[in-house]
Amino acid sequence: MSSDAFHRFSMSVNLAGTTMPKRDDSLMITAEPAINQQRFDAFLGVIDTLGTWFGMSEAQIIHLDFLQSLPEHTFGHDLATFYQHEGLTPFTTGPRRKQLHDASHVLTGYGTDLVGEAELQAFLLGIGFTPLNALLKRQACRRIRQLNLLSATALEQRLTAAYRRGQQSRFDPNTWPVERQWYLPTPQVRSIYGL
Repeated sequence: MSSDAFHRFSMSVNLAGTTMPKRDDSLMITAEPAINQQRFDAFLGVIDTLGTWFGMSEAQIIHLDFLQSLPEHTFGHDLATFYQHEGLTPFTTGPRRKQLHDASHVLTGYGTDLVGEAELQAFLLGIGFTPLNALLKRQACRRIRQLNLLSATALEQRLTAAYRRGQQSRFDPNTWPVERQWYLPTPQVRSIYGL
């Protein structure tokens, strides 16, 4: 696993003497990078193994060179820009939902910080329950509370709004034909799904 993929869940930035999460560290409980890297790798390995067992694994979906070659403001180009801005590389193995996780952030506009990750998971739970989304949301919320990033009321309001937005959308992450939408302007893709 590349270090930039691990960066999604690692503790990284030191602001005013306090270690703060830079990315989705929602599954990580300790601040020890070596332990976190092992847990992250194991977690992704389990997803890939389950995807294979259940016949859900797909060939690589996201090819950055291709997406970067698309016109500006298309969904594909915006996704490539997202990866560059965040310093990440796409997930290239496993189930479709795993590979399109970051594309879901671009589609919905939810950030990649802990609060944004919790909002994305609440949005996906609004579409339909999956144990993985519930686990990821729970872990993100736990870290948000531990780090006192938002009040309980503010967090509940944001997650409720994200959940309702998911309920009202026409988005299905299991059947998302993103390959046919790379060329469309991002606002048009969002409009297709009522976002």
